[in-house]
Amino acid sequence: MALFFEPRRRPGGVHAELAERDPYPNRFLDLGFYTFYITFMALSDLLTENDLLILTQIVTPNLSDRRRAMRALREDDDILEGMLKDQRIMRFLVDDPLSLLQISPGLFFLVLLSKVAGDMKTRPYTVEKQSRFNTFVFDSDDVLSLLEDRAILEYLAAMLLSFIRINTISIPVRVRKGFWRKYHFSDFDIENLIHYAQLVDEDHRFGPYKRIADVCLFIMGLFPEYVQSPELFESASTSHLRQVSRRSREELTQTGARYYRAAAEHKTARELQLADVLEFLSNHIALLSKPLTVMAMSYLGLLKGQVFLGADPGAGS
Repeated sequence: MALFFEPRRRPGGVHAELAERDPYPNRFLDLGFYTFYITFMALSDLLTENDLLILTQIVTPNLSDRRRAMRALREDDDILEGMLKDQRIMRFLVDDPLSLLQISPGLFFLVLLSKVAGDMKTRPYTVEKQSRFNTFVFDSDDVLSLLEDRAILEYLAAMLLSFIRINTISIPVRVRKGFWRKYHFSDFDIENLIHYAQLVDEDHRFGPYKRIADVCLFIMGLFPEYVQSPELFESASTSHLRQVSRRSREELTQTGARYYRAAAEHKTARELQLADVLEFLSNHIALLSKPLTVMAMSYLGLLKGQVFLGADPGAGS
């Protein structure tokens, strides 16, 4: 796992509870503006030991050597991926109202993405919102192939984790000799991030490049109703959504593709072994938004406003 971060104060309210259950309490939800640097090298990096224990208890309830099974899950992503697809895991989340208090956000997102992949095997189409009508597009095989690529599955799950909490920082920028101006930046505001990328040296632009593209993909996938009806941004219940610039789906697609490509070409992408994944994302961002939309519409519903976009947009360091 590669991490570059600044410590920040812990969130309050429901997101404080999420922080307490998070697999990386001092490494993820406490991150500052650098959440966009998080990368994971294996599916198991997204999970806690308690997640692995719960998986073994549900899928192999009669197993005697549970510690050995947990080590196998930690060391073998093939075994772990098979367990994530087990229908008993999804039933556990649906049937037990306290299940979300027992697992980490990482396991939650991986199970949902695996469930979407299973849905694509039996449903030949995805739904696209156009004007007031839904359009059925027969591309589920293409969506399924994306989710069966482990590198893409890991990336999407890690990206979703990064949107549990939104961060804002203030940094001083010298405008001329002896004069400094304080700028405030949110890691969910596309215009903010573009401005930030212009201010920092080239060596430090990988993070904002990647985050700009991630924000585009996240909005397209999780909040397609806002993209279709931009006026909803102004009345959104989540303050972060109210700050988002109105952009059409086409504009989000173009911006996301441009900045994924810029991130892929940055030297940091090669160092983190993300260049190929980011280049793939740049070429398929519209298709990649579809499994996120299925997840939002079929399984998250109104919960998405509670799961994502926590923290006060005015909280800076």
